[in-house]
Amino acid sequence: LTVELRYSSGAMPPLPDDPACEKAPPPPPTPGIGFPRRTAGNAMDALTSAINENIVASRYCIFGSAALLTCYGVYHTPLFYRYSRVKDVPSYLVRKRGTIHGRIVGVVEKDGSRVDGGEEPVVCLVRHVSPMERLFRRTGSATDGPLRIEIAGVQAPPCHRAPPGTEGDDDRTRARVATDWLRAAAAHGTPVRCTLLARRVPHRPEPPPFYGHGTPHGGAGVGSDERLVGRLSYRPGGTLFRRDLATSLVRHGRAAVAAGMHVEDGNVSTSDGSGALRDREADIKYMERLADAELDAFKEKKGVWAVKQIRDSRLDLGEEVDFEANAGFFRKLWRRIRND
Repeated sequence: LTVELRYSSGAMPPLPDDPACEKAPPPPPTPGIGFPRRTAGNAMDALTSAINENIVASRYCIFGSAALLTCYGVYHTPLFYRYSRVKDVPSYLVRKRGTIHGRIVGVVEKDGSRVDGGEEPVVCLVRHVSPMERLFRRTGSATDGPLRIEIAGVQAPPCHRAPPGTEGDDDRTRARVATDWLRAAAAHGTPVRCTLLARRVPHRPEPPPFYGHGTPHGGAGVGSDERLVGRLSYRPGGTLFRRDLATSLVRHGRAAVAAGMHVEDGNVSTSDGSGALRDREADIKYMERLADAELDAFKEKKGVWAVKQIRDSRLDLGEEVDFEANAGFFRKLWRRIRND
């Protein structure tokens, strides 16, 4: 048997046992049109392989991330949000006479001095609480962003200062009874509901010229006395219905009725008040109820009206009490007809 072997002019092919017969690694991919797509595919394949190898841990990571994002979103909804500054309260909420809930945490103390017989507002520090906080938290702090709220329709009661050692020396102590209830309410964090009526912003004085470095005028902030005007109502212990705070203060001689829904103060400007006719009519009826409560407290000598000097300072109330006590039937009827 004759075998004829013929070889081409090229190199001799390797034998089966030659190490060169082993499969050589593929050459590196040449960048081209399909290179980015190939790289993305390889990365996706590696990611899916890692997820398949750790399927349980990946599942818990996904569910945990979704839960954290959900909690973060819910926390920033109105269910948990609260106002910590007066400027945070939106103007539309004040104009439409919206309501907010909070707790009395303090009282803005006054020295009882008045310039030219002017009115002095009764201002409370109310910490606004969110709807969820009303269910779980029962206390508040006076330093935890309280809002200054002026109680609508009332003013601080008259204060008579007698010389020491003379008759009526305890009148100053009796006059301080006006804020005793509010201080006790602040100590217990009494929850209140506030119907917003207006916003009062102090006038910004023209600052003196500043020369030098640093913060001018000691860095004092402007607008720290900015406050809201509102009607406050509270729920006494063991009762289901709310009571108006201003009416309770006036009826017990702890406050006097102001000339309007807010005291006259030339140092502040009032804004965001409602101009609707029905709101004006409601304000008039509200002031009439406060006037009736003040007359009852004056007749019964409650609170500050037990001081003779303070009673003598309100001639209008004294004349009204004398008229009801001494006037005849026809005079009262004629007065009612005249609606005087």
